[in-house]
Amino acid sequence: MSKNKYRNIKRSSASIEEVTIERLGAQGDGIGHLPSGTPVYVPYTAPGDRVRALVGPKRGDGRTATIEQTLEMAPGRIDPECRHFGNCGGCALQHLPHSANAKFKSDQLLTALRHRGFSEIAINPTITISPGHRRRVEFAIGRGEKPILGLHKIRSKEIVDIDTCPAIRPALSALLPTLRELLRSTDLARHAQDIRMTETQSGVDLLFLSSTMFSPDLIMRQKLAAFAEANDVARISWSDREGGEPLVQRRAPNIKFGSANVSLPIKYFLQPSTAGETAISDFARDAIGDAKRVADLYAGCGSLSFPMTETANVTAFELIDDMVTAMRHAAAGLSFKAKQRDLARSPLTEQELNRFDAVVFDPPRAGAKDQAEYLALSKVPKIVAVSCNPTTLARDLRALVDGGYVIDQITPIDQFAWSAELEAVAVLHRDCFKASSQSRIQRG
Repeated sequence: MSKNKYRNIKRSSASIEEVTIERLGAQGDGIGHLPSGTPVYVPYTAPGDRVRALVGPKRGDGRTATIEQTLEMAPGRIDPECRHFGNCGGCALQHLPHSANAKFKSDQLLTALRHRGFSEIAINPTITISPGHRRRVEFAIGRGEKPILGLHKIRSKEIVDIDTCPAIRPALSALLPTLRELLRSTDLARHAQDIRMTETQSGVDLLFLSSTMFSPDLIMRQKLAAFAEANDVARISWSDREGGEPLVQRRAPNIKFGSANVSLPIKYFLQPSTAGETAISDFARDAIGDAKRVADLYAGCGSLSFPMTETANVTAFELIDDMVTAMRHAAAGLSFKAKQRDLARSPLTEQELNRFDAVVFDPPRAGAKDQAEYLALSKVPKIVAVSCNPTTLARDLRALVDGGYVIDQITPIDQFAWSAELEAVAVLHRDCFKASSQSRIQRG
């Protein structure tokens, strides 16, 4: 291990201290203590590591640091699969075996739940999606004499140039060298800050993201068309502050959810892996059981909605109009309705919710605070809560349980290989006794 590999702190603002790593924090950093007792957060370390750490700026009640030298390695560490690990900030946990990753993530979920008062709760074993299956990724574009394509260093704006990535699908990783050459043969890097890559069932979908108002000219469009043809890319689009447009479309990027074939708009939400999406969908379908009227809140493009139409009439609620339109176009002949609604500003009320036998919700990382509070007042018999943030999931579950719901099971789903992120699915049912008591209190 190069002693400079993990360094990202200026010496002028740092001191060097010997630190023993005691545990992992929520972001995957190793946590130890300075002689003063101050916590110190050291990326790419494991419990039991003893390191000389370059201590830097404050972070919360502690200090950030990077490895200056490893004095003693913890037992159980493994060699990372990617040569960029420790420099690129995309992965935090490649130095730990998959079993340790799974335990770390289930522990994070348990910690979040216990913080909200669920002290005796048990969770199911973590479902782990192996690396190399991530179908959706966003890379940063670095400007300069030779534009680069990669991910930011941890706690830095500096971009690490990446030529391969074992966390993502092979078709996406294989495009990185040719994409880099495309950036260097055009002036795309002057205008685009990021590129979003998605492997769909009809081919790779590329979206250049810009913070400026810029429309590619004819010459650039011709080069993009040639690139798409040479690399069998389905679509290349451009998005800036004014909106977005497809620049090249050889095939419509499609994803099949249940029996529905959805043509994806330029911007859309999609689970990062097909296997993770299937696991979540299976939990949702099993949980709703024989429910006939189901609401899917924060529905995206219908990844959970459409599979449930096999047994139920589903109404999907989604904020983004383009995704609502995509669902409507794919819904012909199915027991399905899609409605545009901003659930953050205008949650479904308890009266609206009471029309459904089951509700599934999968909100953004900020969670569904207001919507969960209305659900807690409702009489919906069954709820499935999906989240990519254990902290906001625990908060929303607290509201539901306080309103009379009972948690049947919670399952962590790790589809973010080697990162500290975690998906989880919770299944709940309405406690009829508590519901009737609450109703009497409200009438009183």
